[in-house]
Amino acid sequence: MTTMRTATAVFVLMGLALAAPFAGADPARPKGCLVLAAATKRFEDLDNKVKALNDPEVSFDEARANTRQQVGLWRQMQDLLGEAAKNITDAPRLAAAVRENGDAIGQYADVVEEILPHTQENPPPADVRANYTAAGKRKNAAGRAMTEAAREICAK
Repeated sequence: MTTMRTATAVFVLMGLALAAPFAGADPARPKGCLVLAAATKRFEDLDNKVKALNDPEVSFDEARANTRQQVGLWRQMQDLLGEAAKNITDAPRLAAAVRENGDAIGQYADVVEEILPHTQENPPPADVRANYTAAGKRKNAAGRAMTEAAREICAK
């Protein structure tokens, strides 16, 4: 779970970071790039908090509590990206990519919440495991798509 979370966060962060250096450089560049750049700091803070909760040395109960906190942080990321997408009015493709990424992070949080009550002795059903895998793939793909949209639109 940790690798998938980290990989997706890196893709999302890359998309946000790409917009930042270029956002104010050219007045012809969409203002949506500025919106995306403004969200970068808050997203980085949330991402760092998620990463800080990844501790393989803690007990199962502590890991479960940490994961619950991560779910809350992912929800904040979803809200942040949703708000950013609403405020990107001059770059529809960028807005759609940011929105999709936020939605994918939210779906991933939903699935992780479904897994939380389970243990190694009582694993989640096959459909929940399949949903987890699909949500992780969607989250990764959405992060890559947002990165690409930011690169194409904000780094021209």
